[in-house]
Parts: sequence; C-alpha cells; structure tokens
Amino acid sequence: MADSSWQPIDGIFPSIAGAGTILNDGSAANNIWVDVSNNNLFSTPVDLPVATDTEIYLWFVTGDKQGSSQEQDRQWALAPQGELSIITPQVEVIKADGSSTAIDWNVTADAPTDVVDQAIAKSLYGWKMSPKTAFSLAAGARIRIKVNGFKTKMPNGPSVGYLQYKTPAKTRGFTVGPVYKTSLIQQGQQVGIGVQPAVPLHVGAQGKNKEVLARIDGQNALELGGGLAKHENCGRIGYQIFSTGLDISGAGTNQADRRVTVWADAGTQITGPLQVDRDLSVKGPSLFEGDIKGNGKLAVMSNGYFKDIVAVDGTLYANGYLLVKEDLELVGKNTAHFGRNIAGKGDNAGKIGYQTFSDGLDIVGAGTRGDNRKINLWAEGGLRLSNQAPIVYKTLSVTGNSNTTPTGIYDNYNVFMGGFRAVNYDINEGRVDTTFQIWPELVGNQWNIRVDLYNQASGQKSWQVVVIGVLKQLC
Repeated sequence: MADSSWQPIDGIFPSIAGAGTILNDGSAANNIWVDVSNNNLFSTPVDLPVATDTEIYLWFVTGDKQGSSQEQDRQWALAPQGELSIITPQVEVIKADGSSTAIDWNVTADAPTDVVDQAIAKSLYGWKMSPKTAFSLAAGARIRIKVNGFKTKMPNGPSVGYLQYKTPAKTRGFTVGPVYKTSLIQQGQQVGIGVQPAVPLHVGAQGKNKEVLARIDGQNALELGGGLAKHENCGRIGYQIFSTGLDISGAGTNQADRRVTVWADAGTQITGPLQVDRDLSVKGPSLFEGDIKGNGKLAVMSNGYFKDIVAVDGTLYANGYLLVKEDLELVGKNTAHFGRNIAGKGDNAGKIGYQTFSDGLDIVGAGTRGDNRKINLWAEGGLRLSNQAPIVYKTLSVTGNSNTTPTGIYDNYNVFMGGFRAVNYDINEGRVDTTFQIWPELVGNQWNIRVDLYNQASGQKSWQVVVIGVLKQLC
C-alpha cells in the first residue's frame, strides 16, 4: 500500500537543464541534462536522504508507437534506440552554490515493465541509476543526469522524458521536458542553425561541403554596422542593389568617405578585369599578369617612394597620363613602342630598345617603311651627347703671317672650316711671296687654326675664320 504521508521525496522536482533543444540533422552530437532538484526550501529547509537502495529511472521515447496510437507515429520520438543504447549517462551532484560533487553511481540500461499501456512501454528506453554510497541531498541542491553524445534525425517537434524516483517507502513519477528537436537552437542571446551556437548567430556545417548555408532572396542587402552613426547605405552588401554587380558599400558617414579595407597578407586574386574609376594606390611589390586599364592615376609606392610598374604577360593601359617618379625599366631587349595601332606605320617604327636591332641603344623613327623614317628633335635650349654639344660653331679672330690660334675644340671632334675673310683689308696680291693658306691643325689635344695670308697692312691685321666642330660620335 502506497504511503500517502508527506516525505522529503515529495519535494523533488525534475527538469531539463538548459534550453532543452537538440539538433536533428543526423550528424550533430547532442546532449540532454536532466536535473532532479531538492525543492524543500520552505521555512525549514529539509535535506533529501539518498540511500543505496534509491533508484532513479529515466526513459525517453524511441519507438514507432506512442500512447494508444495504432499507427506509426515518430513525431514524439527523441532518437533511435540504437543511439541511446550506446550511451552510459554521467551522474553528479550539483550543490546549491553551483559546485559539483563526484559520487559513484550504478548505471544500467532499462526499459519500463510496469507501464499499463504496452504501446508506450515498447517505445521507451533509458537507464536505471542508484548511488554506490548513501548521501544527503541538501535543499537547493540537485542530482544532474548527463545524456551526452547521441544523434538523431527524428522530425521537428517536441519529445518528453519520463522519470521515476523510487525508494522502498515511496515512488514518484514525472514527465520531463519537453525536449525540442529542431535545426534552430536558441540559447540565451545566441542562435545556432544546425549547430550549438558559440556566437550570437552561428550557422553549422557538419556533414556539409561547399553548400549554400545562408541565402538572402531578391535584391535585398546584408547591413553591417547597424545602429552606428553612418550613411544609410554604408556597410551594405547586396546583389545588384546599386549597380549590375555584387555591391559592397564601404564604411563611412557619407558617400565621399566610404572605405573598404581588405586584410590579405598572402595576396588577393581577381580572375576578371579590374576597373578603378578613381585613383589606385598600390604599396609594395605587385605583379600584374593581365591587362590593367585605368581612366585615372596608377601610383605604385613602396616604403613611401614611387616604385617600378611591371606588366608581365599582359598590357599596361593608360588612357590618361602615366606618371613615373622613379626609373622606368624595360627588362631585356624589349622596346618602348610609340604610335601603336596607327594605320600604315612600319612594324618597328616608333620603337626604342636596348640592343634590339644593333649593339647600341636603338631608336627607330616614325614612318611607313625603312626609307622614310624620321626623327624630329625640338631642343631650343641645346642638344647634348654624352654631355657635349654634337656640333660646335665658332668665329675666330686669327692674325695673319703664319700665326696659329687655339679654337677651344678638342680632339673628340672633327673640325671643318666654314669660311674666312680679312677684316677691312684685302689680300695683298702684289707681294711675290704671298701665300694663300688657312687650315686647322691639332696641337696636343686641341684644334688650332693657322693662317698664312698676308694682307695689305703688312700682314699684321686679323682674319675672321668660321670653324665647325662635329662630335666624332656622329661621324
């Protein structure tokens, strides 16, 4: 006969610890913790004695038939029996202050035998637990049963557990739950989709590989930085919401100061064309293997200085100015090509290269063929070769009577006379010993002009001689 008088066992209260949700994707390892609490917390708290003959039974629905239903109905099933049969629950005592105490328990698999409805009896599976050593469960403390590591594919919906607390004097039975089977788990301020959440929104990928895990339909956007002082479109990522492409709107307070920063220390790869409508600044060594087309500036810097631009296996296009503030280097015997795509131009016309066609620096003029190529130089301030004038023109005043005058032109030039005249005097043709000689001669390493012409002033007057020196490198 059952004892109807009050006993401490009447103050126990079983419940699910935590959110009471599990993932039913068939791959996630789920945990259910059931607490059996001593709720004898009235004016005089009462401890609950737990003897070695105390038995705690915990069962869950696993089979096809629940209640009196004669149809297969697994909506209430928690997990297949095969998943629960490989688990041995862990049992511990949690004190009122939250600390735990390790107590050894005897845990064995169990199915109920005294359930009136045999359909329910056949669908339940669980465990029988009893302590190996007697102890007292203080008011506010709880026995925690941990069922860890099972998987399930049972349909979305609730399931319940059945708990029986049995002593030789009295037995109490409870339902525990519900436990919700779902692909969406909420724990406090965290939500997990297919996973126990570790962050505010956590999308799991167990058993998945290269699949779509999140989707925003239509021309809608994901907005970052909500609640901050920013422009209404800043921080948005969307499909064709502002253009015909995938739109990423940077951080900022207005359209003029929006910014996107990409941290990719090992590199960033763009498989298609890159269009930059404003300035493009590249800091550090950069390798471009395809075409670069820009309507603005291309500035390449390293350590605060402008550096070289290298186009490999492609073309570097500049529809505007290309500003190079340091050396512009062409590797090997490649050329700088001017006038590209001009109709009728010779193949090599407009090219400048290092030993491309000869053993020197080659400059090929503009033209349609080899016999009409031209090079025009505008050098109003002077033209220099090896820092020397290519052609020197001088008018010298030379005294007659076989005198020589230095020209200031040295032996790296070939010297020619362009003309001569007596200054206000004529040649004295009346002298029988009159000679008519004027020529350049090399004295040391400097060209001199010798004049052997007598004039009517006894040979003592000067002559003007025009001297032209041509740099030997041009001859």
